[in-house]
Amino acid sequence: MVFGVLADITERKRGEAAAAEMERHFHTLADELPEIAWMARPDGWIYWFNRRWHEYTGLSQAEAEGWGWRKVNDPDLVPTIVARWRHSVATGEPYEMVVPLKGTDGRWRQFLSRAVALRNNDGQIIHWFGVNADITAQTEAEETLKLADQRKDEFLATLAHELRNPLAPIRNAAELLTRMPGLPPSVERALAIVDRQSRHLARLVDDLLEVSRITQGKVSLRKKDVSLVDCLSDALHAVEGALKAAGHEVLVHLPDDPLYASADATRIVQCFLNLLNNAIKFTPHGGVIGVSAERLPGMAKIAISDSGIGIPPEHLQDIFGLFSQVTPALERSQGGLGIGLSLVKGFVELHGGSVEAASAGAGSGSTFTVTLPLLERPALSPADMTHTSHNASREARLHPRRVLVVDDNRDAATSMVALLQAAGHQVREAHDGQEGLRLAFEFEPEVVLLDLGMPGISGFDVARELRGRTAQAAPRIIAVTGWGQESDRRLTREAGFDFHLTKPVNHTELDVLLSMDVPNAEPAAPPVRH
Repeated sequence: MVFGVLADITERKRGEAAAAEMERHFHTLADELPEIAWMARPDGWIYWFNRRWHEYTGLSQAEAEGWGWRKVNDPDLVPTIVARWRHSVATGEPYEMVVPLKGTDGRWRQFLSRAVALRNNDGQIIHWFGVNADITAQTEAEETLKLADQRKDEFLATLAHELRNPLAPIRNAAELLTRMPGLPPSVERALAIVDRQSRHLARLVDDLLEVSRITQGKVSLRKKDVSLVDCLSDALHAVEGALKAAGHEVLVHLPDDPLYASADATRIVQCFLNLLNNAIKFTPHGGVIGVSAERLPGMAKIAISDSGIGIPPEHLQDIFGLFSQVTPALERSQGGLGIGLSLVKGFVELHGGSVEAASAGAGSGSTFTVTLPLLERPALSPADMTHTSHNASREARLHPRRVLVVDDNRDAATSMVALLQAAGHQVREAHDGQEGLRLAFEFEPEVVLLDLGMPGISGFDVARELRGRTAQAAPRIIAVTGWGQESDRRLTREAGFDFHLTKPVNHTELDVLLSMDVPNAEPAAPPVRH
């Protein structure tokens, strides 16, 4: 006896036909995509590519399916690509990776490859769908921008070096003249101009490099417990001459509270200096400058106001932008690069603070308000450190050193020698590395002030040679150079320098370094302090 069962599968067939029709429509649409598209089984076996794949790689469906696609991938990257793809297949996580693919023209182009799992109603993976988008133009544009940025940094560093080299002897000569008593009033006035303008030029050079570092996130803060009131006082002291010359009245309201913060004192003083210099510069003769500081909950509020030209409302939003200027270049009576406020904003924000500008409009003056986080605990007064620095400066004069100056810039070397001799030091001078090594052997200096870029033997090689000598007492080696990037400081550390000073040298800092005890020679390289 035979039994049979008839089942109506019309609906199933209709469903299969509809699914097949949908897949044909999908393939037709995918073939029109400008990107490479592909599909894979749940186990990762790639079974279909769109037309763009074949046009670009030249591989047929049969050649590329499964793992055949690896033929047009970079062999060195294939293991990483396969591992990443297998991880996604095993976990169901989306796949994403930038991969180079070789075209029919033999050229490698960069593709952003992405794939997602397609699931049924039960959540099971039934297919993987992927797209490879050509991002070669984008990556090449990014590389071009990186190269341009690198060249900009190199240009700024070279520009700073070339400007600092002639600045160094100018600053040295001005410093030497200021130490000479009995100068005629006319000479003193001329000297004050040289001193003021050369300092200004040195600040412009430093500002250019600082703003470049900030925009790249390369600034490292040297924080310690400092008094913000002392920082503000230092900045006020630094602009005393400019305030008097401009005939401004200064209204200062500082609290007895020292307002201690964990901060880089040099950067904070620089911020206050930039704000004060702006207030002086953009306030007509005989104006009023206001300076105040107060404690808020957990924060310090410092305000610097002026009765100057003010800021139009439309410029308030972008006043802290790089190279921002309120007035057109041809209408400006005051100089400047338009980077001072950008530096203020960058440094303040690096300290976790904020800065705001306020003005009622043109001709109504301006107020810049800085807020900085305060320490909850008391700190040692920075005045103690200042006192120590002054003592060190006096010690440098009371205890003269044997100093060797090595610099191929004769003006820089001669002016530095004159300054050191005026301070009572015994000094020798060399203008190239070979001569410097010879004098170091004969003179046995306690301190060597060494330029880096010199013909023949560089300052780096001289330092290494001096560090390699064990028969003589090891001198303190101080780089005195126009190169001041962090990469330059790293190179001097590696070459055995103890300190790195950037031209034009701050002579108070140099006095401090000269006053420090020089350790006796040891076979091993000495600890490096920068």
